[in-house]
Amino acid sequence: MNFYALSALVNIIILTILIIVILIKRKESRPLNYFNIFNLFALGWSIGYFFWQISGSYETALFWVKFLMFSAMWASPAFFHFTAVIANKESRLLSWIILSYMINIPFVYLNFTSPLFISHLETKLDISFFPTAGIFFSVFLFQWAVWLLWGFSELFRAWKSTYDEKQKKLLKNLSITTFVAILAGSVNYFLWYNIPVPPITMIVFGIYGIVVAYLLLKKNL
Repeated sequence: MNFYALSALVNIIILTILIIVILIKRKESRPLNYFNIFNLFALGWSIGYFFWQISGSYETALFWVKFLMFSAMWASPAFFHFTAVIANKESRLLSWIILSYMINIPFVYLNFTSPLFISHLETKLDISFFPTAGIFFSVFLFQWAVWLLWGFSELFRAWKSTYDEKQKKLLKNLSITTFVAILAGSVNYFLWYNIPVPPITMIVFGIYGIVVAYLLLKKNL
């Protein structure tokens, strides 16, 4: 088992425990419930990542790459939805939230059917069966990043505009944590474009989940 498979396995363990704890602790909490939806997609991504990294054949690896990308597709709109809820902007942004989910449907189809999404797999930086982005993957990644950054901007603006000190502290911590997670998570996609940066920061997803859940549970949201 290589470093990347081990990192994915750690994420799987962390996110599974986290999802169960949130379900038990805060059944009626809308912010936590929407964050748990994000965690579910992050868990699916981690499961796909783990089985991709231990795959012994091209066909098996390609299946799991498609599986992890299917999960990743929904993580960004789920995060956008969560931030809209925590920033009290859900009703105002509802049309955009729906669009953020719906726009993924054609990319789901392309992910499973077209080499214009995932072009091929090859060995990169000693990582076997690493994917190369097709032209439609770039289109997907752009809109995926838009929802992610929009969600971060809603957290940031809510932090700067609120006058409640406890809420301000929560939003500040969420904004800083999310900013660090976005920077670390972006490393995963450089190698898709043959930019020689290894995806060594994937463990951040599990850590991010723990930190955000702790902040929300501490605030009793």
